[in-house]
Amino acid sequence: LKDDEPWKRLGIIVTADCDIVERKHGGVLSYVPVLDIRDYLSAFVFPIFFKRALRPTGAELATLIRRYQAENRSEFSVLLSSEAALSWAETVSADELASELRIGDERDRGKFVELAQAYLELHSASNAGTYDQMIGVLVKERRRAGGKEDVFWKEVQNIVDNLPGDCFYLGRVSSTHKRMYVAYLRLVREVREQEVAVLATDLEKPEVVAKRISRLTSPYVYRLTQQLGDVFASIGLPKDYEQSRTGCATTLRAARASDEKEQDR
Repeated sequence: LKDDEPWKRLGIIVTADCDIVERKHGGVLSYVPVLDIRDYLSAFVFPIFFKRALRPTGAELATLIRRYQAENRSEFSVLLSSEAALSWAETVSADELASELRIGDERDRGKFVELAQAYLELHSASNAGTYDQMIGVLVKERRRAGGKEDVFWKEVQNIVDNLPGDCFYLGRVSSTHKRMYVAYLRLVREVREQEVAVLATDLEKPEVVAKRISRLTSPYVYRLTQQLGDVFASIGLPKDYEQSRTGCATTLRAARASDEKEQDR
């Protein structure tokens, strides 16, 4: 598709071939977006990683800010809350924050600045970072916290190996699109058939917004459509139903114990 937005770059037509041949689709083609694996990770996976990393880093930083405020800024009658401390940290540089808190000891100041800078980088990248920025900050924080980069990549691999049911992994999309991709099956979009170029000459038409670059072959096309059906065929059930099923064995055990008591009497 002619767009720089990740959700509009690539897609797989899921309108049935027979509907297109028999003209039952009303000239409208349904498709599911295909994301570069990097865009998928940035949108769905890395935010979880950042949340997990920000929690302990933010808690440690807030504790230090409150401690140094109490020790070095006695003119403040009210101690900052943890939330207010982090909000303050997000508005100034790490060095400025250390100066405001009057951290004199060189070693303590160095450790504090390193922690505050790590928090700032995590916060900034989690809100508006590119894939490369996110990776850089997450790996850097993992090392700072004493973790190993290998473990980080193993976690990423595990996520790709166990994608949720509304995602379908694709090794490549065409001979010129060989990067790894994920078809996002929960979002079905539409495009007018006349807006899709099938032949090279169609590209000259002003209404064309997309072009066909390849065809998904068997067995992948069948697995994708099967998985697509599963996404929308699934029906959620009430919580009390789920709780009843989960507690089935416990209820049966309690009933048996009650029966045995009655028999003993």
